[in-house]
Amino acid sequence: MSYWKLLLVVLLFILVVASSSVGYFFYSTGGNGLTRIITYYLIQNLPNKQYSWRDFTDQGTAHKISGFYSSGDKDSFRLWTLSGLKKFNTLPGTSIYMYEDVCAGVQYLNDNPEAAGSEITIPKRVMPNILDWVKLMKKENFVTVQRLDRQDNPNMVDKVWSFSGKYKIISQLDLEACS
Repeated sequence: MSYWKLLLVVLLFILVVASSSVGYFFYSTGGNGLTRIITYYLIQNLPNKQYSWRDFTDQGTAHKISGFYSSGDKDSFRLWTLSGLKKFNTLPGTSIYMYEDVCAGVQYLNDNPEAAGSEITIPKRVMPNILDWVKLMKKENFVTVQRLDRQDNPNMVDKVWSFSGKYKIISQLDLEACS
């Protein structure tokens, strides 16, 4: 085998391993939510869009960005946005975390089909402690962050709105998306 063929085989092997590693990282950290929102929503020509590409990038609405939950700890959490994997820092005594259990509503409607079309109450929680919020969160939960206007730390959290469930298709949340 010539030197060039051997070099080509080695480069292809490295490319396959690197792309597999990146794909696994993306999948294992909850990046699939981005894949679904791009596929089922952002590239579709749907009327009356509630969200736009700008809501998922840093060029969007001032101090707000939406994404999909990846992980969190006592000081910060990470979201997949169209700008990549972003880290947001908490400010104890200032940051507020809101969580709506949409999956409880879906489960209720599944258990009580006669309630379809009627108004139901979705459980909501407001927490000042990030650890309580992180315990409720799962990878790919939809999250919107309002950041504080701080030059020294532009990703400091003011408020967070989060929803349970992995959105397969916007407006079509089902039990499969809640597992």
